[in-house]
Amino acid sequence: MTPVLTMVLWTLAFLVAISFFLSQLNGRFRILRLVRKDDGRDYSAKTWGIRIKNTLIYAFGQKKFFLGEQPAGAMHVMIFWGFLILSLEVVTMFLRGWFPEFRFPGNEYYGFLKDIFHVVVLCGIGVALFRWSVIKPTRLFGILPAEAKLRSQSHWEAYLILFMIAGIMISGTLYDAGRIVSMGDSPEIALEARFQPVSSALAALFGANVGLAGTVSF
Repeated sequence: MTPVLTMVLWTLAFLVAISFFLSQLNGRFRILRLVRKDDGRDYSAKTWGIRIKNTLIYAFGQKKFFLGEQPAGAMHVMIFWGFLILSLEVVTMFLRGWFPEFRFPGNEYYGFLKDIFHVVVLCGIGVALFRWSVIKPTRLFGILPAEAKLRSQSHWEAYLILFMIAGIMISGTLYDAGRIVSMGDSPEIALEARFQPVSSALAALFGANVGLAGTVSF
């Protein structure tokens, strides 16, 4: 497949995917626009400061999850922060559909953070699977006998979502390891490999030898 054909097919796939995403997003925004604003709260511009502050502390900082039930809170934080940090990886992967060698400045430092959070998110998923399949806390499954029907359900959607998230994390690590194996002679890739201990260890299983000086040999 020629590079031009690859770029055309990728563009078409991207347009289809982004169109579907925007249509779904529009449906959510239409629901939000129907929310009542006569609930006694102040939605004026003068409250933007405190609202932004609360968004940073409680939405992005996940403060309530540090204070709540554990290890459920820590599990949620690990997965949520992982997705925030790995969102830049998603942008990078999309851009490489058009520019295969694209990389952000300082990508090696981000590579270290990404490499670690692939594992952190997988740990969070492990905790979630243990809670869903073994512990089955009442907060998730309800209190018997009132919630007997809820407990009797398979909850396959929850397992599917968790395994899909795990697939994203594993594929990200395999992708980085594959780049180290296939393009390890590139100085940029060799430098990134020095900051990616997990991906480098996986690449070593496939025959790559990541040297301490930042070189990769086979």
